[in-house]
Amino acid sequence: MKYITIILMLIFLTGCTKHYIIPNNLSQADFLVARAECMEEVNYPQSDWFIFGPVYIIFPVVIGYWGYKYYKGKKLNKCMEEKGYDLSN
Repeated sequence: MKYITIILMLIFLTGCTKHYIIPNNLSQADFLVARAECMEEVNYPQSDWFIFGPVYIIFPVVIGYWGYKYYKGKKLNKCMEEKGYDLSN
């Protein structure tokens, strides 16, 4: 039963990811190059790890980091739209 629940969660959560619509004149390789350029341009965080510690210290740090990633994600999406990729939800 545990495995069924995990599989169902993974199936349902994949619908929450963002997808870019690649224009007809561009390939997957062009998309990956453009995304790498935009990630470097906006200095998007590469990993989600953090150092464990007391909850009263970690909680504000994690919330701040999520806010930072949200802000950088918005800048990344804007950069990708400028390069001709549309974001579909």
